[in-house]
Amino acid sequence: MSKKLKILIAVLVILVIFFIYSLFFSGNNKKENNLSVSNNVTQTAATVKTDTNSFAEGQEVLDMLGSLKSLKIDTDFFNDKTFKSLVDFSIEITPQPAGRSNPFSPI
Repeated sequence: MSKKLKILIAVLVILVIFFIYSLFFSGNNKKENNLSVSNNVTQTAATVKTDTNSFAEGQEVLDMLGSLKSLKIDTDFFNDKTFKSLVDFSIEITPQPAGRSNPFSPI
């Protein structure tokens, strides 16, 4: 093997080891943060009726919902000849007879 290939393999191995290390050891902090976020969400949901600052958060949700409703999906894709030329190769699975109604009953 050439020297450049060995260096490339070594760099890739180091990157994979770093990725695995960061996945296992920094993942614990993210789990703790997710738990605290979910606690904050439930606390926020419980205080929505009494908290005046929740109006702004509710408005953000309504704005996001409004932007989702204004989405237009282009359905011309389904009229394309390439899409229509697709073939379904699925296989019909015939129903198989079921076992006994109670498998633990004596024979």
